[in-house]
Amino acid sequence: MSEKKRSRQTVKRNRSKEVDSTTLVRLVVLLATALVSVCVAMYFTGNRMVFYVAAGIAVALLIWAYTVIRKTGKAVSGFYRSVIKRLSMPNSDIYNQFRLPVVLLQGNNVIWYNSLFRSLVLQGNDMVGPLPDEIMSQSERSALRMYEKVDVEINDRKFTVYSSGYQDKNTTTTVLYFVDVTDLKNIEREYFETRPVVAIFSIDSYDELTKDMADSDQAKFKGAIDREIELFTEKLQGVTKQLKNHRYISLLDERGLSLLKENKIAVLDRVRNLTFDGGIKATLSIGIGRGEDSYKACEASALQALEMSQGRGGDQAAIKTDDTYEFFGGVSSTGVEKRTKVRTRVVASALKELIRGSDRIFIMGHRFGDIDSLGASYALWNCIHALEKEAYIVLDEKTHLAQSLIQKIKADAGNAVIITENEALELITRQSLLIICDTHRRDFVESPKLYDQAHTTVVIDHHRKNTDYIDNSVIFYHEPHASSTCEMVAELLQYIDATVVGKSQADALLAGIMLDTRNFVLRTGVRTFEASAFLRSRGADPVAVKKLFADSFQVYRERALLVSSAEFYQNHAIALAKPGVSVSRVAASQAADELLNIENVDASFVMFAAGDGVNISARSLGKINVQIIMEALGGGGHHTMAATQIPKTTMEQAKQKLLHILKQMPGKEE
Repeated sequence: MSEKKRSRQTVKRNRSKEVDSTTLVRLVVLLATALVSVCVAMYFTGNRMVFYVAAGIAVALLIWAYTVIRKTGKAVSGFYRSVIKRLSMPNSDIYNQFRLPVVLLQGNNVIWYNSLFRSLVLQGNDMVGPLPDEIMSQSERSALRMYEKVDVEINDRKFTVYSSGYQDKNTTTTVLYFVDVTDLKNIEREYFETRPVVAIFSIDSYDELTKDMADSDQAKFKGAIDREIELFTEKLQGVTKQLKNHRYISLLDERGLSLLKENKIAVLDRVRNLTFDGGIKATLSIGIGRGEDSYKACEASALQALEMSQGRGGDQAAIKTDDTYEFFGGVSSTGVEKRTKVRTRVVASALKELIRGSDRIFIMGHRFGDIDSLGASYALWNCIHALEKEAYIVLDEKTHLAQSLIQKIKADAGNAVIITENEALELITRQSLLIICDTHRRDFVESPKLYDQAHTTVVIDHHRKNTDYIDNSVIFYHEPHASSTCEMVAELLQYIDATVVGKSQADALLAGIMLDTRNFVLRTGVRTFEASAFLRSRGADPVAVKKLFADSFQVYRERALLVSSAEFYQNHAIALAKPGVSVSRVAASQAADELLNIENVDASFVMFAAGDGVNISARSLGKINVQIIMEALGGGGHHTMAATQIPKTTMEQAKQKLLHILKQMPGKEE
């Protein structure tokens, strides 16, 4: 007879005995109670003989009942103790009746497992000794000890393992229960892989590219791009439809998005490599929305991502998940200049109305301001002054890099034009207007406190859009294809009132354009030269502008030392300031420009100590996007001009971080 049968029969016999004993005891107690009642009656009626006999029988019955009850209690408690003991025995058949795989451990050694564990987990094999890593790795064991459960995958099956234990004398035994959740996990994976994703494709500067094309050429141009987009999205099992001449929408799921990312969104390269008559090159901007509950919500996120992609210069994809962005492409894009000035005219009109409706106007640039930010601020100040409104330029003279222009402004317009942050905070009111020039990042403005106090803000900037942009401005005038903020302001002032630009302001604006274009070498377009021609007509003097760039002998010496210390990695020049040698930001930026004059150098990086960290000034000739590199190190900037500050690091550590990023760039090898 099996142990299982014997166990069941024992339980039945004990239960039968328990029922019989209980019934008999109840009858005896009732009989004893009746005899006691008779005794009482006989006592009071005077029949003493009957009283003594009945009392003796009642006492005997009660003694017998007490004995039976005590014996029955011992039998029952003994039965339950035996069951508990059997449950605590590893070789017991109790665990074999479990509908879950179970394994018992002492320390890390396997002392017993049931038949389900052998068939489902071990797949019919046997196991002795320590629990192998194939069943549960060290990290999974640590998680199990911490949370008393952990997910593991064994032979393509997924289990959730639960842990419990018991103490037997001085030995601790751990019991692991394996719950097969393969089907649930597959359903969960299928759910997440089929979540909605919306991608919106847009041909960059479509109107400008096709403006002078014949209809047949436009059809070829459009057809070639259509074909690339359709072929690409077909592989993703998505549905793509055309919205406008230059815009498409694609409905995907997370599975398709994973393929998209694995291919590095190759459609960007395929479209960029297309060749059309006249040497025209097309690029795409892609906005992708995901992580939402519906396609409608994903479409709204995709539109925001597309705006971010275009704001960074186009030729790239932006994936928006909640409030975060992930970028692909944009490594060598320069974009196509927009020739239309309709938006400029609209912004100029709106800005003029805002100025007239404000009591005071404050203008500020970015931290460690340069000639571009200050030149644009000075021209706007003069325009506001001509409109008979109170205006101030807010900056920190101690950290500003355009000291010669500051002195020129004070000489031409007086000392009251430039004020400090504290002075501005005392003057600002709810009706005041704040204009931010040459930056759109909230953490990079000259005075974050002033920005927080301002109720109405205008942003004018040309840098490629960053994720931490100022999103509460009344006017966000952002043109990543413009050469400089001074170019944008020169265009705005022509629509507000061209006569407000005097010789002094024209010099400052032209200096800003020359700084950011490196004397009309980089990022210059038709509108750049149109703005420069306008400034020349307003009295801008190239000789006076040249003087604004004059340096002291100390700056010249620092620049020369940096250039002479340059090292080369592939087509990059990297210069490190020597330990203990003080280097100004002006010298570092100029040295970065100077290094581009060396043969076969496409990008330059100048590193110098600043406090307990390291600053890096980066420049390129357009072939390499230094903004992408600096963003990877926590900074930002423009396609050909960027910088970053790495806190709490040494010069060598910063250099190794930079080299690591350069090695990861497309086309680079270890």
